[in-house]
Amino acid sequence: MSRPFARLKLGYYPLPTEEAHNIHSLLVASGPYCAIDPCAGDGTALVEITRDTGAHLAAIEIDTDRAAGCIQRGITTIHGSAFECKVQSESCSLLYLNPPLRHRTRAAPQPTHGVGISGALLPVGKN
Repeated sequence: MSRPFARLKLGYYPLPTEEAHNIHSLLVASGPYCAIDPCAGDGTALVEITRDTGAHLAAIEIDTDRAAGCIQRGITTIHGSAFECKVQSESCSLLYLNPPLRHRTRAAPQPTHGVGISGALLPVGKN
């Protein structure tokens, strides 16, 4: 998908499948857990990253067609904005953030949104 077209589709920049496999290879799950993707796209990245780890998957996606893709992949999905959703504090063990980035310089990308929603969801320093 070209960058200009991605901007027209609400800043949609899907994670390459190869990168999802790389992240998956680093994930060690000691038991069942909940994974949330607040900018889920069609859910492919979340499914690939958590494949065979015992995760309960949840997604939030603002685009109608991509939210339907999440549902087709068996992900519990909210069609809407992550900024308008309420998630119980400390209710997930993996929060996958791949927000669109606005580049000020090539060396220092700056997140435009997505990062601010993580604070209440993940307990810092708890196992």
